[in-house]
Amino acid sequence: MSIAMEAVSSPRIAWVWLFWLVGGMVGCGVDPPVKQGEPIASQPAVAILDPTAPLANGMPMQAVTGPRPPASYLLAIRLSFFRVEVPYGLASSSERLWRYLDEEIADPQTLSALHRNGFRIGRGRIEEWEPVGKLLREMAGRALDRTECLAMPGRAEPIVLQEHRDHQRIFVFNHMGRLVGQDYPPGDNVLMLTCHLNDEDPSEVILQGVPLVRSAKKVARWEKTDAGYQLTRSAAEAPVGPLEFTVKMARGAYAVIGPGAGVARDTSPACCFLISEKDGLRYETLLVVVPEVFAAPA
Repeated sequence: MSIAMEAVSSPRIAWVWLFWLVGGMVGCGVDPPVKQGEPIASQPAVAILDPTAPLANGMPMQAVTGPRPPASYLLAIRLSFFRVEVPYGLASSSERLWRYLDEEIADPQTLSALHRNGFRIGRGRIEEWEPVGKLLREMAGRALDRTECLAMPGRAEPIVLQEHRDHQRIFVFNHMGRLVGQDYPPGDNVLMLTCHLNDEDPSEVILQGVPLVRSAKKVARWEKTDAGYQLTRSAAEAPVGPLEFTVKMARGAYAVIGPGAGVARDTSPACCFLISEKDGLRYETLLVVVPEVFAAPA
């Protein structure tokens, strides 16, 4: 498996910049207003897929539905996100949600490390979304919001889960089952996602992810450029290595990332990344990720 991306000749350089422009302009999708007196779960769900294709140079991109995309193309992945916050324990202490999802989607060693550290990942089919969306609305007590972005294959996309955290000491079960502690600097707790494409079938996305802490303080680095080395300042990123995962996402699939039983350990990665507090009450964060592959019109 490798990144399926055509070499960009000089006439196509503009397309690359155009993709970034389009990606920055994609906005948030919001459910219809909640109707007073009507139960949340019975209200219409926001569609898991945006029915409109992203535009490139004013023209709609073409959805890639199989192993043969258009003859002349550049590929991009539209990522739709649903971030759902539910009262503490509703997701981590119950199988109501996870019974709809396939959790045997990574190697046993990775799954074991994720579960020990309080994370669960499941994969579902878009055509079976309705009961899952209804349950999420019921658990959250509100309508769901969708956020979209356009990503380039192989380019990391950060999803900020917790902002402005102080110094953290996180204890992680590694792949050997040993509990190891590490101190992290003040900053943001981020889920870094990278989408790769299957060369043989570019409609299939290989979703790679890892939780990491991105420091608030900028650090100096030497970077090699065409003009030689240049001193730059950027945030330091400290991945929680044992929690790196890779999931194959065929066309029509979505993934759910959320807390498991291990979130109850206060120093666990899941508690640090997926648990928030408001007005003295704790909430769990669930993230629904829906990838779609599109090709720019020739």
